[in-house]
Amino acid sequence: MSLTSSTFLLFVLAALIVYYLLPGRAQWPALLVFSYIYYLWGGPRYLGYILFSTAVTYVFARLLDRMKENGASARARKRAVALGLVCNFGMLGIVKYASFVISNLNRLPGVNLPGMAILFPLGISFYAFQSSGYLLDVYWEKIPAEKNPLRYALFVSYFPQLLQGPISRYDKLADQLYAPHKFSADRGSYGAFLRKC
Repeated sequence: MSLTSSTFLLFVLAALIVYYLLPGRAQWPALLVFSYIYYLWGGPRYLGYILFSTAVTYVFARLLDRMKENGASARARKRAVALGLVCNFGMLGIVKYASFVISNLNRLPGVNLPGMAILFPLGISFYAFQSSGYLLDVYWEKIPAEKNPLRYALFVSYFPQLLQGPISRYDKLADQLYAPHKFSADRGSYGAFLRKC
């Protein structure tokens, strides 16, 4: 769904209407649903990548918190965060470079590896780096790991941010995502004015 298409504008309008019609505690789950609808719009096959990145970093962040509570050694925690990062960036590396590596290996005499048709999903670099930043913040004990997997999934998949960035830190964005908001015509017109500039 192109950012400049009328379909995208209708999608954002529908998301805004639903968001502001819902009571405060239901607003962030609605954002999560709309974020995943946005990914599904590009094709269901792309959803697996963001689910993998979200699941890996969520599980490893929770593991790091548990290790800290249980008095695990710094070395054990370092290994855990390294494994989480390798899994997350490994997915990114495979998607971005597998075809390149295979095609170059096939130039060697006697090598004939089958090619890989890997789909390049929307925003994969963005959410891989953002979720890895979150994992590192948990490791460095800047923030505790989010216990609710759906709240964390919204942080990773929030579609307006994915489209324009920037990569955010969990402690800076989480309160804005999960807090209830009321519609304000003044803020809406100010935002529209800024968009035109």
